[in-house]
Amino acid sequence: MSQEISQINVNGVEIPIVFEKDASLPLVSVQLVVKNAGSMEDGANEGIAKFLAGMLGEGTKEMGATAFAEELEFRAISLDAHAGVETLVFEASALKSSFLMLWR
Repeated sequence: MSQEISQINVNGVEIPIVFEKDASLPLVSVQLVVKNAGSMEDGANEGIAKFLAGMLGEGTKEMGATAFAEELEFRAISLDAHAGVETLVFEASALKSSFLMLWR
């Protein structure tokens, strides 16, 4: 497994990126960690981080939670979000052949 650490500049803000590659399995996984966005940062809006994380699995306007979960399972796609004390984390993983469907 190889690992590369770099940074990208977005509007003058340096964002660290960790890229790991392991070609032993045909899987793709992405994890987005947002610092200072967890439950400790909610302030007057208590629960907003957990609410946002919970919304990820609730489907869409046209497709309810059950149909959305069945569609993800059919395509072997895993979506998850959780709110920690200091971070909000979004994760997506899928078979390499299904991964591009996540970003349509």
